Amino acid sequence: MCLARVRFAGEPEGTEPIVTDVARVEATEQGLIVTVLLGETYTIKAAIKSIDFMESTVVIEKREE
Repeated sequence: MCLARVRFAGEPEGTEPIVTDVARVEATEQGLIVTVLLGETYTIKAAIKSIDFMESTVVIEKREE
């Protein structure tokens, strides 16, 4: 099984993803809640730009407050 990676839009090719082994992404009013395989959660003030299922990548854009 290949879990997703989260990266910011516009990052140069080869840049490390900001989160790996992503099991769940939930969009909320505050931003995104990202949960990884081992259960850790991260809240990121961002919005989803695209999801590539073939590459298991979620591309996000920073959100202004």
